[in-house]
Amino acid sequence: MTDNDLYQEVILEEFAHPQHFGEMADAQHKIPGMNPSCGDMLTLYLKLDKTGTKITNITWNGEGCAVSMSAMSVLAAKINHEQMSVQDLLALSKANLEEMLGLPEITSARVKCLTLGLHTLQSFFNNKK
Repeated sequence: MTDNDLYQEVILEEFAHPQHFGEMADAQHKIPGMNPSCGDMLTLYLKLDKTGTKITNITWNGEGCAVSMSAMSVLAAKINHEQMSVQDLLALSKANLEEMLGLPEITSARVKCLTLGLHTLQSFFNNKK
């Protein structure tokens, strides 16, 4: 098995069995995201701590390519596992997502797919300030 086969397997596994997928009935925030260039769509559901500085729960749903759905799956898992602070979320980058998926680097045509969920969250918090 080559490295490319392994990366593809990770993406396909996350796509087939996404983590933290589904609506959250008692979410404090419901955030839509879309990649108009390819039609990928997400809705993110968040709960924050009392100070609004830490994400205590995130779920999501949506439709799109394997890259965008897999990236959101691993991002949601990381956020929930770490109870990630908003500050740490805002510091994440494309390179962090590539690392989470085990990708050496993604092609420029797929960057918007990879970063859809991350950019949706970062835009939400940047606009709350």
